[in-house]
Amino acid sequence: MLRVRRRVRRTDRGGVDVDTPRTAASCRTVVLPAPLRDVLADHLDEYVGDDPDALVFATAHQTVPARSNLTEMLHRATKVAG
Repeated sequence: MLRVRRRVRRTDRGGVDVDTPRTAASCRTVVLPAPLRDVLADHLDEYVGDDPDALVFATAHQTVPARSNLTEMLHRATKVAG
């Protein structure tokens, strides 16, 4: 299970905003299928530090990726995955 309790976003001026989600419904628990859970666990082990505030997906400089960059990374990953 994945618990969503905070949101992280880049502000209009390039800063980073960490806050609670805007609505109570956005704080939720998501059940992941086993294959996705396993891939996420591997990603966490390999790329994410032990700090509970570490970003799950970050740039090489450990900052929040811009939305356009994240979208591009996901497109490349899905293409490679077929």
